[in-house]
Amino acid sequence: MLFPCLCFFFFSLVVQARLILFFSFNFSDKIRTSLAICMHDIKIL
Repeated sequence: MLFPCLCFFFFSLVVQARLILFFSFNFSDKIRTSLAICMHDIKIL
């Protein structure tokens, strides 16, 4: 039972990494602004 779970976990990590790379290359400015807004909100909290 453990092996399929590990495979699925690794696969989801790879997919997330690809999505993050894809979005950071295409929308790096949007991500930077949204991250800055998030960090600003966290500092307020």
